[in-house]
Amino acid sequence: MKIAAAQIACAPGDLEANLRTIHDFASRAKDDGAELVVFPEMVDTGYS
Repeated sequence: MKIAAAQIACAPGDLEANLRTIHDFASRAKDDGAELVVFPEMVDTGYS
């Protein structure tokens, strides 16, 4: 199983921008063969 660990730049309080970034990272990880993508806690809110 290939696992991707995300370390991304977040925008505090900008849920829409953070979700776009999460989606983009997950899509790239999937294209690279990842079956599981792990993000930091509260990454969607930007307080991770």
